[in-house]
Amino acid sequence: MDSKGEVQVNHNRFLGYTKDEDGHLIIEPTEAEVVKRIYREYLEGDSLLQIGRGLEADGILTAAGKAKWHPETQRKKRVYSSKYALSSIVYCPKCGDIYRRIAWNNRGKHSIVWRCCTRVEHGPEKCDAPTIQESELQAAVIQDINQTLGDKDSVITALQENVETVILQEDESSAENIEARLEALQKELLKLANFKKDYNGIADEIHRLRELKQNALAKSAEREGLKKRIAEMREFLDSQPTEVLEYDEQLVRRLIEKVTVYDERFEVEFKSGMTVDEER
Repeated sequence: MDSKGEVQVNHNRFLGYTKDEDGHLIIEPTEAEVVKRIYREYLEGDSLLQIGRGLEADGILTAAGKAKWHPETQRKKRVYSSKYALSSIVYCPKCGDIYRRIAWNNRGKHSIVWRCCTRVEHGPEKCDAPTIQESELQAAVIQDINQTLGDKDSVITALQENVETVILQEDESSAENIEARLEALQKELLKLANFKKDYNGIADEIHRLRELKQNALAKSAEREGLKKRIAEMREFLDSQPTEVLEYDEQLVRRLIEKVTVYDERFEVEFKSGMTVDEER
C-alpha cells in the first residue's frame, strides 16, 4: 500500500487573464469566473476528470482556445455515461486511454465487460490490453475498499501523515502573500509611470507574480480538496463497522479516484491519495 514551478507568462495558456493593447496582462472576467468554478468544484470533492467533463459539457473553452480539458493524468478526453461510477476513471497503462463499459456478445454468450478504447477502435496491433469482466473489476474495487477497512489503524495513520504533509506545503508562496506583494508593486509601478520612468522591470514582475498567484490558488485548491477527501475517508473508516458486501456505485463515486488495469493486477487509487494493489 502506497501513499500516493516558475514559468514565463503566456496569456494564451493563462486562465483568468488576457493582454491589453499594450501587451500587459489584465483580468479576463469570463475566464476568471471559470477559475472560480474550477476552484469551487474541486473543494466540493469533484475530481479533475469530473470537472473537465462538466466544463466540456457546458461548451467552455480552455485558456488556449481549445474545446477539451486535459488533466495531467489523461492522454485523451472521452466522455461516457456518468451513470456508472467507473466510467472515465478506469485506465490502460499501455496506451494511456480509458476503459469503456461494453455489452459483450461472444459466440452467443452475453456479458458486461470493460475494454480499452484504443483496442476497441484500432485493434490489438495498437494496444493489447486485456478485456475485463465487469464482475471482476467491481470485485477488485470492493476488495481494496475492504482492505482499508481491515487495516484501519495503519490506514488512519497514513491519512494523518498525508494531512501533515499537506499542511507543511502551505508556505510563504500562498496566494495571500503573493497578493500583498502584488499590491505593493502595482503602487510602485503607478508612481514610476506618473514620473515617466522605466517601469518595465516592475511590470514584468507583476505579470510573473500574477501567474504565481494563479498557481498558488490552484495548489491551495488541491490541498483543501485533498484534506476534505482525507477527512471523508476517515469518516468512512470510522462509520463502517464491517466489510462492504456488495458493489456500491455511490460508495465508489465517493472514495475512488482512478483504477489502472495491468495484466496481472489492478491498481486502485483512492481520492484520499492512497493506492492499493489487487492481484488479478
